[in-house]
Amino acid sequence: MKRIPLAALFAGIAMFAWESVAHLALPLGQSGIHELPNELAMLGAMHSTLGETSGLYFFPAMGSAPAAMAEYDKKLAVNPSGLLICHPPGAKSLTAAQMGTPLVAHALMRAAFTLV
Repeated sequence: MKRIPLAALFAGIAMFAWESVAHLALPLGQSGIHELPNELAMLGAMHSTLGETSGLYFFPAMGSAPAAMAEYDKKLAVNPSGLLICHPPGAKSLTAAQMGTPLVAHALMRAAFTLV
């Protein structure tokens, strides 16, 4: 019975290893990702608008009024739309903790699903 959780742990580690290779060594990690044109102006505008607030932003905003959908359609017709994940200045690039979290999560999920 102890072999099943151990196998699940190794499966989680193997999945993490494959995802690392797929993301870092293969072009899959860059698929569909583009650099911002005029990045400095965009970053300046984001920092002056959002300040030190970290969050996930949906734009253009929908609003909550009953007529919001009609207004949203008008906004979509003339404005860009999307999702923006923004963190304030001071973040670090890839750290050991950022790599360790998915590794532990994969291993625990595999073990949990194996035991169920």
